[in-house]
Amino acid sequence: MSDRNQCVKENFIHFVQQLHLPQLSCQLTPQYVGLTNSALVDLFETQVTSRHLDLHSRVMQKQGQSFYTIGSSGHEGNAAIAKAFRASDMAFLHYRSGAFTLQRSKQVAGQTAIYDMLLSFAAAKDDPISGGRHKVLGSKALSIPPQTSTIASHLPKAMGAAFSIGLAKRLGHQGDMPNDSVIVCSFGDASSNHSTAQGAINSAAWAAFQSLPMPIVFVCEDNGIGISTSTPHGWIEANYKNKAGLIYLTCDGLNLLDTYRVSQQAAKIAREKQQPVFLHVKLIRLLGHAGSDAEFVYRKQASIEANEQNDPLLHTAKILLENNILTATEIVDIYQNIAERVEYIAEEVVKKPRLNTANEVMESIVPPSIESKAIVVSEEQRQTLFQHEKHNLTKPQHLAKLINWTLLDLMAQHENIVLLGEDIAKKGGVYNVTTKLVERFGKNRVMNTLLDEQSILGGAIGLAHNGFVPIPEIQFLAYVHNAEDQIRGEAATLSFFSKGQYTNPMVIRIAGLAYQKGFGGHFHNDNSFAVFRDIPGVIIACPSNGADAVKLLTTSVKLATEQQRVVIFLEPIALYMTKDLHQEGDGLWTFEYPSPLQPLLKSSTHDIDSPSMKEDGELESRPVANDDLAVAVHGSGTDLCILSYGNGYYLSRQAEKELAEQGIKCRVVDLRWLAPLDEKGIIEHTQACEHVLIVDECRKTGSISEAIITLLYEKSMNTRNTVQRLCAQDSFIPLGSAAYHVLPSKDDIVKTASEMCATNANVQSKVKA
Repeated sequence: MSDRNQCVKENFIHFVQQLHLPQLSCQLTPQYVGLTNSALVDLFETQVTSRHLDLHSRVMQKQGQSFYTIGSSGHEGNAAIAKAFRASDMAFLHYRSGAFTLQRSKQVAGQTAIYDMLLSFAAAKDDPISGGRHKVLGSKALSIPPQTSTIASHLPKAMGAAFSIGLAKRLGHQGDMPNDSVIVCSFGDASSNHSTAQGAINSAAWAAFQSLPMPIVFVCEDNGIGISTSTPHGWIEANYKNKAGLIYLTCDGLNLLDTYRVSQQAAKIAREKQQPVFLHVKLIRLLGHAGSDAEFVYRKQASIEANEQNDPLLHTAKILLENNILTATEIVDIYQNIAERVEYIAEEVVKKPRLNTANEVMESIVPPSIESKAIVVSEEQRQTLFQHEKHNLTKPQHLAKLINWTLLDLMAQHENIVLLGEDIAKKGGVYNVTTKLVERFGKNRVMNTLLDEQSILGGAIGLAHNGFVPIPEIQFLAYVHNAEDQIRGEAATLSFFSKGQYTNPMVIRIAGLAYQKGFGGHFHNDNSFAVFRDIPGVIIACPSNGADAVKLLTTSVKLATEQQRVVIFLEPIALYMTKDLHQEGDGLWTFEYPSPLQPLLKSSTHDIDSPSMKEDGELESRPVANDDLAVAVHGSGTDLCILSYGNGYYLSRQAEKELAEQGIKCRVVDLRWLAPLDEKGIIEHTQACEHVLIVDECRKTGSISEAIITLLYEKSMNTRNTVQRLCAQDSFIPLGSAAYHVLPSKDDIVKTASEMCATNANVQSKVKA
C-alpha cells in the first residue's frame, strides 16, 4: 500500500482516538431526519466497508490480483442516498458508487455484496454481474444496470428509463419497473460538462416543462475536480439551480444526516410530483482519481492533507460520538473488524478462476433468447388497420410505402413497440415513411423527440430497460455520429457486461446512403456506415427494394423481440420513392405487400426470398439463425458475379441488362445483411463464376468491400476467380450533380465488368489459337 493510502487508512483511527474531528456543517440529529441509532450505525458500517474495499483493491493491484482501482473514497455519503430510495428504483450509477451499491444490497435478502465486489475487482469468472469481463458496479437483484468508466454516457438511458415509467402507465404496459418507480442517476461534477450529460438533463427538463412525467433524480456528486482539472467554485449551482423544468436541491455530502434528509426530499418530489430533480451533493475526493494517479503532481500537499482531515468517515464518527450512539473505541473496533473481514474474503476471491478462452469472453455478446409476446392480428382487424390504404393495398408499391405498411403491421402485432424520432409523428418523417402511424396508434407510441440524437438513442435504451421494443429513427445517417457511443458504448455492451442479465433490444432505423436527387450535400447523403461494422453483436440490415424491406424489417423486429438484439436498419434514401428499374413506367422496382406478414427465414435463388414451409403448407415459425440472414440472388450466370447492396444493387441490376446484351451472363447478389455477412452464400455464388465484381457505394477505405475481398481470399479456394472492387471515392459527398463524380454509376459497372470479361475472353481466344 502506498504511503498516502496508508496515511488515509491510519489517520481515521488516530483522529477518532484523539477526537480530532471536523466541524459539522449543520446540527441535525438522527431522529430529526428519520433515522434510528441502529440505522445510522448501519450506514457508517457501509461507508467503512466501501473505504476498505477501495484500500484493499490497491493492495490487490500491486500483487497483480486486481486491475481497476477507481474508487469511492470521499464519496461514501452516497450510502445515505441509497437508503432514501427503494431497491426497485433502477439506479444508473457512476464509478464512485461503492457505498450506494453496498447499502442497497442490505435492502434485498440473500446478497453478498463484499464478496461480489471483490470478485469484480479480481476479474473472476464468478463475478455475478459481468462474469469477469470488467470491474463494474451492477446487480440484477438490486436494479443496478452495470456501468463501466464511460463519462456521462449513462445519463441519456437513465432519462429514457424515467420517461418509460409514465409511458407504461399511459399504455397499460406491464414493464420491468413498478409504476411508482423513480430513476436514480449519479455522475461527477466534471462529467456534468459533457454534452451527453447536458443533453440528457436538458431532455428531462424539456419533457417536464411540457408536464410529461419524468421521475428521475440526477445526483451530481461534486468533489470539485475531474482527474486533475478543478471545477470552478459555484459552477454546478450556477448552471442548474434555475434551469427550467428542473428542481434543484443541494446537500452536504460529507454529512450523512443532511445527505439522507435531502435525498428523501428528492425521492419524494420525483415520486409524487413526477418531476426531475437535480441533487447537488458536495463532497471531496480522497486517494486521487485512481491507483495510478500521482495527486501530488497537480495538488499542493496542504490541500491533500486538508481533504484527508475532512474525511466523510470522520464526519460520521463525530455524529455518532455527539449523539452518544457509539464510543470512540467502538467506532475504531468497527473500522478494524471490517478491514479484517474484507481482507479475509479477498484471500478467497483471488483463488477464483478467470476467463480462460475467447469463447468464454464472448459468450455474453449475444443476449439470451426469450419468448415472443406478439399477438395474432385477425384478417378483420387487419382490414381495419389498413382501412386508409384499402384501395392501394393490392397495388405494387415503392420502398417507403412498404416500410410504412410493415411498421403498421408490426406495431399491431407487438403492442410494446414504440417509435421515437425527429418529426416522425404528424409530419410522418422527412420522407413520409412514418405517415399516418400516429393517427393509428396515438402519440404515446409514435413520439416526436427534440433534436438530440444522443437523447433519441439513449432514450430508446431506457425504454428497452422497461420492456418496450423501441424503433428509434435517426433522420440522416450523418447525424448518428453525434451519438454513436450510445450504440457502441452502451446498447451494444449491455449484455456483454451483464452476462445477458440486462438487455436493450431495439431496431434503429437510419435513412442514409447517397444518390439523392435534388436534395444533397454530405450531411444528407453520407455514404459511410463503417462506424457500425466493428461493433460486436450488432446486426446491420440494408434493403434495396420494398419487398426485401418488408421481410428484413419483420426479421429485424423478430431478432429484437425474441433474441433481444440491437439491429441497425439502414434505408437507402434515394430508393424510397423509386418505382422503375430500366425505363420510366416499367414499375419493376415496386412490389406487392404480402399478407400475412412473415419474417425472412431462408435464402433462395429468387429475387425475393420466401419463408420456409411446413409439409402441410403452413408457414414455419422458428428462431432466426445466422443462416437466415442470407443474400438474395438474381440470375444464374457464371461469367460474372456482382456483389452489392442498397443503391449499388439497384445500379447493378440496371447494368446486368446491358451486360446480357453483350453476351455476358451474370448473377447479381444482394448482400442485404451487412453484419453478419452471409459468408457461405457469398462464397457459393462467387465460386460459381469466372469473375467477381464488388460494387460498393461507400468509400473505398473502410467500406464493406474490404471485408468481402478479404473473405474471398481467406476462405474461397477457387483460384480461377478474378476479383475487382468498384467503390465510391474517398470523398465527402458534394452538392448537386458533382456528387456523381465520386460515386459508382451504372456505366462504371458496365465498363468495369466488360473489361474484366473481355480480358478473360482474349486469353481464351489466344489459347484456342
